Amino acid sequence: MKAVMDQHDYDDLIIKLLKRDADLEGLAGLTKTDWDLLVSQAHFSQVAPILYQRLVKENHTHPIPQAVTLQLRDAYYVCLGNNLRLNNALSRLLQQFQAASVPVIVLKGAVLAEIVYGNIGLRPMNDLDILVHKDDLQRSQELLWRAGYQNSSTFDIEEECAKLQHIPAVINSDRMLVEVHWTLVRPDRSSKVDIEGVWQRARRVDLVGTQALVLSPEDLLLHLCVHNSIHHIFMVSLRSFYDVAEVIRFFGSELDWEQFESFARAWQVAKGVYLTLFLAQRWFNASVPSNVMEQLQPPDYDSQAVTWAEQQVFSDENAHPFSKVFSQGWASQGVTGKAGLMMKRFFPSRERLASLFSVPPDSWRIYLYYPINAFIPFKRRWRQIYQMVSGREQISEVVERENKLLQWMKS
Repeated sequence: MKAVMDQHDYDDLIIKLLKRDADLEGLAGLTKTDWDLLVSQAHFSQVAPILYQRLVKENHTHPIPQAVTLQLRDAYYVCLGNNLRLNNALSRLLQQFQAASVPVIVLKGAVLAEIVYGNIGLRPMNDLDILVHKDDLQRSQELLWRAGYQNSSTFDIEEECAKLQHIPAVINSDRMLVEVHWTLVRPDRSSKVDIEGVWQRARRVDLVGTQALVLSPEDLLLHLCVHNSIHHIFMVSLRSFYDVAEVIRFFGSELDWEQFESFARAWQVAKGVYLTLFLAQRWFNASVPSNVMEQLQPPDYDSQAVTWAEQQVFSDENAHPFSKVFSQGWASQGVTGKAGLMMKRFFPSRERLASLFSVPPDSWRIYLYYPINAFIPFKRRWRQIYQMVSGREQISEVVERENKLLQWMKS
């Protein structure tokens, strides 16, 4: 362990600790400051509950500081409690949709936490994602309204469907957020999803105490890859790649890789899928057959694309002082506008802070995390922040990298 750890050391250490065969020998050299920053980075990367499993529940040989144990334990139980609330809400909604004869496929978090991870305390969820037929979007909205959910503003369903894979999210008085999808890839990304095929392949399983439809293993994996690459252009947390590795581990030989590859090409998302699998392999030993990687590798493959993708992940707004939106705003704002952006970045809403640190948004403890949220990025990236404030940082480079990556994936 280096005497002074830099930004990349914390990222590398988290990746190392998340692996199932993690070597914990190096933990003995961590200082109190190292532990504080490591735990904070784990929160930002949304993997603190998994580290609790690795470092506390499964580790019986390498002592972990008591304060760290308590912080990670809190993250696990907060995640567990939050997911129990979300699962209860999902169960009620599924029953209401079934009673109204509106078919629903449950997406992402709820399926991953209960079925793939096998422990809903390990995989944080911020909202509920469901898929319905496009013709059922209006009925779905009405069912959600009757259940006490509301939209923040009015919108036209057809206009939303022309640009997004879902309609605007709804929220209820308990701060439960639900996002209703009608397809799996944004229509403005020039992709071609066989959504009817997705419905035909869907499986019925026991989920949240009721019968529910979920994506087939191939469609689930493809959806996660698309989410990371096409939708967010790799501005996602490490947990998103851990999800990919866990899906591959859980389904194992049940995954039809030939079918998966065929779907990736048919949906015209093969380049983004390749980059996602490449990084999941590199970081978490995802067991992707070598022939699949060879066949998915684009003819115009450029290692620079992998570098861009990695830079996107490690410049995620959860751990970086500027995201794409922040960067674009910073480049176009005057002094007053820049000050406002800094305030929003370091002092976000209660809901945003609750998501980052796995704390209930209505808890008084949320206020304890404001100084932590402000301190961590400043501690780790004060040079970059100084360069931004002094005008020396070329923010346009961040946006340019994302645009290059998106164009390469679409080409």
